[in-house]
Amino acid sequence: MNTVWTVQFWKNTAELVLRGAAIAALTAMGGSALDAWHLNWATIGGMALSGGFLSLVTSLSSSQLGQKGSPLVTRPVVDAPAG
Repeated sequence: MNTVWTVQFWKNTAELVLRGAAIAALTAMGGSALDAWHLNWATIGGMALSGGFLSLVTSLSSSQLGQKGSPLVTRPVVDAPAG
């Protein structure tokens, strides 16, 4: 079964997309974040959508690289047993 069609994959992907959109929006705000009246909201929205879309594309393209069922490229680290 392709891992893209699991609920867990899409939950993880949604978190990554929201995180990417938030980072892009904050980057677009720059130092003007404290002055919300003078922000260019169209630019901020466009940057947030672009960041979210790029995160979605990255998650889909890396679905076959990392742990099965995960949109991440990395695999979890398993600790060695103590003793």
